[in-house]
Amino acid sequence: MSDINYREIEVLPVDFEEMVLLLKNRIQTRLPNRWTDFLTSNFGMELLEAFAYEATLFHYYLNASVNECFMPTAKTQTAVYNLAKTIGYKPLGPQQSTVSVRFSIPAVITKNIDIPIYTKLNSSSGIPFYTTENAVLYKNTTYVDVDAKAGSLFDETFISTGEAKYKYVLKNYPVNAVESVFVDDQEYTYSSFMDLETTDLLYTIEFDSDYKASIIFGDGKYGSNPSKGSIINIIQQVMFHLLLLIQF
Repeated sequence: MSDINYREIEVLPVDFEEMVLLLKNRIQTRLPNRWTDFLTSNFGMELLEAFAYEATLFHYYLNASVNECFMPTAKTQTAVYNLAKTIGYKPLGPQQSTVSVRFSIPAVITKNIDIPIYTKLNSSSGIPFYTTENAVLYKNTTYVDVDAKAGSLFDETFISTGEAKYKYVLKNYPVNAVESVFVDDQEYTYSSFMDLETTDLLYTIEFDSDYKASIIFGDGKYGSNPSKGSIINIIQQVMFHLLLLIQF
């Protein structure tokens, strides 16, 4: 097979006016005696310009699609995230502050005080927090330090469709983290990628460009798939200040 002579490859124009001129030149070359009227008012010119417009538009979208396939030229957030996933990196949503909160009382007491996980708090400026562990303020002590995170917790319930890899889209966003996922009172564990054959109770999270989160379970082969009609309960953490910006 002979080598390709790249000098003979014709480079087509991408500009609308150049495309119209190319089409006119081809018609004049191939139909010199059959089409001689190239006035703008000619209906044939309207068709020619319509073809040139569609060709220009097609070229634009083709170039845009190809650009999104490569990291140096990708411009959309979705494309960058999808490219990152191909090398094992899964971008996360915005992250909240983690602090240590002190619960104190003015004087010792004779019984313990339980401080359950997800206890809601507010800073002096009104920013909500919640505790991330169970704690106890024991008798004969006056304080206890507990870890907490900034943000608001939301509880959402879904009915399983039974469909493999179905996306359960959470209503509130932007989601910082999913605190827990239970299916019929069985807790599922988060996995960044479900690409190993297992029947473990796993779920993963996908974010869109607005950090709306979708919970995805396995397909029965790569992670367990909840049966149709199962009750799915999800506790999610939403960034407080971003939530205000979105709502107002």
